[in-house]
Amino acid sequence: MGPLAQGSSVVRFFVRVGSACPFRQRRIFDLPSVEYRRSMARITVNPNVMGGVPCLRGLRIPVATVVNMVAGGMTVQEIVAELPPLEPDDVAAALRFAADAVSDREIDLQATA
Repeated sequence: MGPLAQGSSVVRFFVRVGSACPFRQRRIFDLPSVEYRRSMARITVNPNVMGGVPCLRGLRIPVATVVNMVAGGMTVQEIVAELPPLEPDDVAAALRFAADAVSDREIDLQATA
């Protein structure tokens, strides 16, 4: 077993299935990188805080609030200044969490003219 490719959020490993032929089917699986796990540790979900909405570091600042601030055009520095308990890494973690939340879902889009 060994690394196949290293991305920003996962490390890919391969397992050789059957040793008789080196070209046999390989099974690929993903393991989160250390950087990814550290950023996801900043996201907390507690039913007793904000009704279980994903928040940053147990604070009462929902991930959705930070993502909406970014979508509204605010910079990381502006967000951190607006919400003093936050750190720049919190903003990055919120965006990663949001990306992961929608990456495995199908979203129906309406055709435009």
